[in-house]
Amino acid sequence: MSVFFILSGFVLPISYFKGRKPNSITGAAYRRYLRLMLPMFVVLSIYYLVAKLDIPQPMKTFAKIKHKQFPQLCLDGLIGVWFMNQDYMGLTWTLSVELFASYWIFLLAFVAA
Repeated sequence: MSVFFILSGFVLPISYFKGRKPNSITGAAYRRYLRLMLPMFVVLSIYYLVAKLDIPQPMKTFAKIKHKQFPQLCLDGLIGVWFMNQDYMGLTWTLSVELFASYWIFLLAFVAA
């Protein structure tokens, strides 16, 4: 897994280093958020649906979100997950680290060049 993060650090700013255009960094930052947010939002929606329909027997993990409404899911999926809200899944913390590390990489590439 650490190899993935190291390779991402080299691959993410490569288009900026090829063209030296600042808009390639800003565009990459916007795309990075969308690429990470959309799949996570779909997964959270499925998780929420499973919890609301009681598909498995009641579990402790679903108890945290059983009382939430869909607008709260939207807010958590668009913003909360990126600030380590772990009401839905314990492993979403990696996404916030990945997103903010990507932004640091973009900033470092912009300053270094």
